This record gives sequence, C-alpha cells and structure tokens, in this order.
Amino acid sequence: MMKFLTSTTKYLLKNSQQLPFRRSISALYITGDKAKNNYAPLQPYMDFEGTFKDLAPLEESIKARKMQINLDEMRVKYTKYLGMQKQIKEVEAEREVLTKS
Repeated sequence: MMKFLTSTTKYLLKNSQQLPFRRSISALYITGDKAKNNYAPLQPYMDFEGTFKDLAPLEESIKARKMQINLDEMRVKYTKYLGMQKQIKEVEAEREVLTKS
C-alpha cells in the first residue's frame, strides 16, 4: 500500500500542472532544537475523488505520456485505502471510549 501511495504522490507532484485539478501546498517548519522533541506527521492532500470523477482527461494524459498506469487497479486500491482509513478512525474512537471509562 505504501508503494502505491509513494508512486502516486511522486506522479502527482511531478505532473500536477497538467492534471485536471488544482493542488494547494502547505509546509510545516520545525526548528532544529524542537525537531527532536516534536513529531509532526504530514500528509499530502490528494483529490482522488475529484480526479476519478472524470476519467477521460486523465486517461488521455496517461496515454500522451506513454505511461503504464491501470486506472481500474488504482481505483480499487484507493477504495481499499478509504476502507482502511475508516477502520483506523473506528479503532481510535473505540480506544478513546475505553480509556475514558
């Protein structure tokens, strides 16, 4: 799963100007003295739902670049990713309930 996200992130960053959606980029800076004590996970925002709504321009873009990307497989993996995210949230909510009681 991580390989999929890494390759997808690299693809989106490399080709973000040519894809049919707009990306916003933000940055978090932690100075060196605080970097050892603070943990700051960063997750890029990827608008897969918006991208998958209209596949025709995306397919044309992939073909024009002569890339070997299976959009059906990517959609299945994204659906699986969403399911895992939902499970993580459910476990976190259950953990909070258990720790409060």
